[in-house]
Amino acid sequence: MSRSVLTGCGRNINTGVGVKVIEVRLVVVIIVVLVVAVVVIVEVVVVVVVVVVVVVVVVVVVVAVVVVVVVVIVVVVVVVVVVVVVVVVVVVVVVVVVVVVVVVVVVVVMYCSIEI
Repeated sequence: MSRSVLTGCGRNINTGVGVKVIEVRLVVVIIVVLVVAVVVIVEVVVVVVVVVVVVVVVVVVVVAVVVVVVVVIVVVVVVVVVVVVVVVVVVVVVVVVVVVVVVVVVVVVMYCSIEI
């Protein structure tokens, strides 16, 4: 299995290495295909990892924002409820004090007018 190679001088030289050249080319092609396959696989893995990390970060941020919003809403509701309760208690205490004072004044006035 030999091969003729046309040289620059116009002569044919019988190399006798035709099969070896084909084998070397086949090995080079296989190596190139394997390298390209490994590079593609690594790129796909990197892209998948990056996408997963981005999705996880987005989910964590969204959950954190939702938790913060819920906590803020709960705090606002609690503060409003406490303020309303305090206002109601103050109003009730003022009304009770006013009623007691009025009753005491009325009783004192009635008692004093009876004696007069």
